[in-house]
Amino acid sequence: MRLQRNILPLLTAGLCLTLFTGTANADKHKETGTTIWVETSSEGTELANGHTVKRTTNEGISLSDDPKSVFHNAKQISSGSDIYDAAGELLGSYGYGEIRVSDGDLAFYSYSNSPETDAVWTIIGGTGKFAGITGGGTSEAVHMGEGRQVHRWKGSWKLKD
Repeated sequence: MRLQRNILPLLTAGLCLTLFTGTANADKHKETGTTIWVETSSEGTELANGHTVKRTTNEGISLSDDPKSVFHNAKQISSGSDIYDAAGELLGSYGYGEIRVSDGDLAFYSYSNSPETDAVWTIIGGTGKFAGITGGGTSEAVHMGEGRQVHRWKGSWKLKD
């Protein structure tokens, strides 16, 4: 199967969460960065129509372009599914993930992409200082070989007023 735009791009959405610059104010923040991903588990299931669903779990580290960001060096975990047609061509990827910062607070996100687009991610909530957080952005994956990817992301976020 071709894995050029698999779940990891969606995970990139996760990277994008790394966008949080760390101050607890209600201003909208913009940020860019990189997430490095390693596949930790993978399982494929062939469907009756010849399509295949590949479920994957990945772990990564996010590196914000702003080294003062609370999300710089944050741990990420994501789970999702890639859907391939009978010829092995990727149809799309969908999933969710979390970013854990050094004090244990979490930000959660969902992501999706298609072969024609970069991954789109949406922040869906968080704990501690990230309670009520909203935001989103895009990410682009660079595949480094089977089970490894680097994602370049950009986006914005806002903490609850």
